[in-house]
Amino acid sequence: MASKDVVVPAGNTGLPPGPIISQLNAVGLPTRIEGGSVWINRDTVVVRKGEVISRRLAAVLSKLGIKAVEAGLSMKAIYDDGLIITGEDLELDIEEFRKDVAEAYREALTLSVGIAYPTPENIQLLVQKAYLEAYSLTINAAIVTPESIADLIRKAEMEASALKAKLEL
Repeated sequence: MASKDVVVPAGNTGLPPGPIISQLNAVGLPTRIEGGSVWINRDTVVVRKGEVISRRLAAVLSKLGIKAVEAGLSMKAIYDDGLIITGEDLELDIEEFRKDVAEAYREALTLSVGIAYPTPENIQLLVQKAYLEAYSLTINAAIVTPESIADLIRKAEMEASALKAKLEL
């Protein structure tokens, strides 16, 4: 039984022409010969989920390296040193897990930047933060540097305008 729809993709099979052509055609795969190998013309669904996979189709899929079934275990419960874990607790929601990992990464990055703990992932942010804090200090303390002179002049003009406006009242 197929555990999912099985699609044989279009493209080069890497197989030389010969009996394989009739085997591919027998399971409904449109083929052509190009450059000394057999090609499949278009993506083709050869079996739907839940359908029986014939021996002929299984042989063709094997030659093409396509697996039509998934194997795995279905856990009902686990017993470990007196602890019983049910199958429901063992199921993972992969998308939710991915979101949790991404959120944990963001929070760890935020924390590492907040406490200035350098890592390869945050070093650029730390340098930017240090630059902005140093620049803010130069403006607030009126320290003249080539980078701060224009903003210091603008700040002085704004303060002078505000003072002038108060004096004119």
